[in-house]
Parts: sequence; structure tokens; C-alpha cells
Amino acid sequence: IEVFQKKFKSFFGDNFWKSEEIKNFVKTNKNLVLVAFSDKKIIGLGIFIRVDVCLDIYTLFVAPFYRNKNIGSKFLDKAKLFCNLNSLKNIKLEVNRKNKKAIEFYKKNNFLCIGTRKNYYGFNDDALIMEFII
Repeated sequence: IEVFQKKFKSFFGDNFWKSEEIKNFVKTNKNLVLVAFSDKKIIGLGIFIRVDVCLDIYTLFVAPFYRNKNIGSKFLDKAKLFCNLNSLKNIKLEVNRKNKKAIEFYKKNNFLCIGTRKNYYGFNDDALIMEFII
């Protein structure tokens, strides 16, 4: 997973999970890590963190060649099931207001915009807060 994140540095930047962090993260059953494979290669990654009665999307990324094949939607379906099994009430995320493709993806998956975080990604670079109610 660490190598996969580094391969897509343009998306992850320097904000990626190191192998040891991932191992510790997976050991707790309060969080959710999903990985999609094709021919034994990682092609997608979903990292979800439980915060109180909410599941936050930390990362949801599918390699460009594999997009529009429902991988991201399947990740969200598994996250919704995880919420149901753990009595969580919603799934939330922040997405850059400029990231129109991601916003459309979340809207297609029934997420609603519930607010804005001004300058979340830097000056004049706002985040939309989106939510799916379970």
C-alpha cells in the first residue's frame, strides 16, 4: 500500500500511510481499509476512520486506468455495510471544491454537500464537506 501511494504521489503528495502505520491501523476493528486488486497489483485504496458515530473517508483513490469501473462505488458500498454493522450514523468527507470529478462521484453515490471549510487546502482553496446518512 505504501508503494502504491508513492506511485501516485501527484494525488497523495507526502501525506501517505507508511507500512507500519497501516499494519497498526488494520489491527483495530474500529477502522476500515479496503484494497482493490487486478492481476495481483493494487489498483485502488479506501481508508476510512471511525470518529464517534461517524465514518470519515480519509482516502478513496482508484488508479486512473481503472476508474469508471465501479471500484470506488463498491468501496462506498462496503463502507455503508461497515456502518450498518457498527451502528454508525453517517459517512463524511472533505473534498477540494475544485475537484469536480470527485464531487460528481460522491453525488452519484448519494452524498450531499453539508458545508464548506474555507482555505482548508490553502489560501482560496476551500473544501466541501459531504455526507451520506446511513
